[in-house]
Amino acid sequence: MRRLALWFSALVLLLSPCGFAQSTSGYKLKVRTFSELANEQRRLVLGYCRADFEGARLFANGFEKMRPWVSYRANPEFDSFFVISRFEVPLPEQPGDVVSALYRVVGSWDKSGGWAPTSTSDTVQFKIIEREGELMINEIEPGQPRVSIRAALAYLKQQLPTATTSFERGMMQKGIDALSAMTAPTAASNSAPTAKP
Repeated sequence: MRRLALWFSALVLLLSPCGFAQSTSGYKLKVRTFSELANEQRRLVLGYCRADFEGARLFANGFEKMRPWVSYRANPEFDSFFVISRFEVPLPEQPGDVVSALYRVVGSWDKSGGWAPTSTSDTVQFKIIEREGELMINEIEPGQPRVSIRAALAYLKQQLPTATTSFERGMMQKGIDALSAMTAPTAASNSAPTAKP
């Protein structure tokens, strides 16, 4: 019986980074099995990834869609973003506060360098905290947005009229042309995310 009580105490401490301190200082903790925790963490990261894929971080009022998933209240600044064709969030295999998302990257946009096509895979780490019994993303590394081809195209079309130099306009137009070619009917399947249920 004593072993069972010690095992349960260790499990509670593992599932919350500050388990004992939080529980004695009045914070609410939700006790979960590892399976429940892993599924909640995955749902949280999937929600964030879907909103990011749709371009929520690119547009002025879009960050409101991210608020249910994150602990911070302002959109972190960025000078570049990745354009992706799909993402996957595997179910965590062991207890912890970090969940990974896997992305298929087709290109990137940088404010100083413009559009750069690529074909690579990328892994992003999401650090998760618990606050008042709710899980939230607290940190993302690396932190640039990862958006769909259509979201990137909409963003560049919106930004084009604000370009102040012919160089900026040229860079944006090249990006628009490249992304438009990728949304043609033969490439349309690239614009839908896939995530294993």
